[in-house]
Amino acid sequence: MTPTPQDLLARRAAVERLTDRAVSDFELALAQVVRQIERQLRGLVAGVAEGSRTAIIKAAKASRLRNELRNLLTDAGFDNLLDHATDAALDRLAQAALQSEVGKDVSAFVASLRPRIDALKALALSDLIGQGDLVASALWRATVNGVFSARPTDAILRDLIGLIDDTVPHIRTLYDTTVSIYGRQVEQLMTKGEPDELFVYLGPLDQVTREWCEERVGKVFSRAEIDEMDNGQLPTPMLTSGGYNCRHTFSLISKFSELADLAGTDKRMPEVERVIQGRAA
Repeated sequence: MTPTPQDLLARRAAVERLTDRAVSDFELALAQVVRQIERQLRGLVAGVAEGSRTAIIKAAKASRLRNELRNLLTDAGFDNLLDHATDAALDRLAQAALQSEVGKDVSAFVASLRPRIDALKALALSDLIGQGDLVASALWRATVNGVFSARPTDAILRDLIGLIDDTVPHIRTLYDTTVSIYGRQVEQLMTKGEPDELFVYLGPLDQVTREWCEERVGKVFSRAEIDEMDNGQLPTPMLTSGGYNCRHTFSLISKFSELADLAGTDKRMPEVERVIQGRAA
């Protein structure tokens, strides 16, 4: 049975809710981890800043500090947060994709898809866990610079907390983007990758919708057309859509769908056109 436009919109809304819930849960847990990191930093920084001021002693302490900071992040729960929050979210998204009409059509191939889905999940987890190393390195550089310039411990701590506060939005964006891309990757596993396959661009139209996305929502494109697009932020719009934090996706439609007639016309699906007209009224 070919999904109706209403089916496609409902399925996309369900995926959006899954993603939003995952990001919201992640933000709350990340805030708790960050507070734990900040509590543990004081003792570590004070220990490094104390003692002889000779360059040799400072250098020796600094060489150990990177590992100590990385261990601090782990002890505070940073790695476990990324692992558990991401693992559950990605499993839910994969399950939603496999239960869609497209997923049901390829149900006979789900067993062969599973290793590829697991590989995509492992790659996503690896990218996120790697953030711990980057954060530890940034904290290490800031601490060493503070110690070598003989700054007071409280001043160094303020620098580190400011650095963490600046890093949190980046990690949140990376998590949001990684989860969204993974959902699109699973959907793409169920396509043939042929240039004439048709996709409708779906997602919200609101005050934070990018101009790039607003121009495309509700329109139908061929795979060949999508492969020629450039969102100005991330490569491969088929997987990244409008870029960082994007809530939209290219959803596969059948050539027998009523939406197929929109291909090459620059017209939108009626449900989306009504939303746009309502906003203009």
